[in-house]
Amino acid sequence: IATELRVPPFYVKQYLGFASNFTVEHIEAGFKALLEADADLKTSSRDPHIVLDLLLYSLVRAPSEALSVPD
Repeated sequence: IATELRVPPFYVKQYLGFASNFTVEHIEAGFKALLEADADLKTSSRDPHIVLDLLLYSLVRAPSEALSVPD
């Protein structure tokens, strides 16, 4: 893995340790939040600070919590 990622083996061990702190659902929810924020920043007139604040909230909340934001 370290060779493929081109990082020292120590980092791979550390990354794997960090990865065990997150579920697949949490990671998927994070990527969905990133995609939504990216689309909002590129296509809406919403204040970028608000978009980034909502993104941050989405990334730190529990994955089962739903955040419904009006357009």
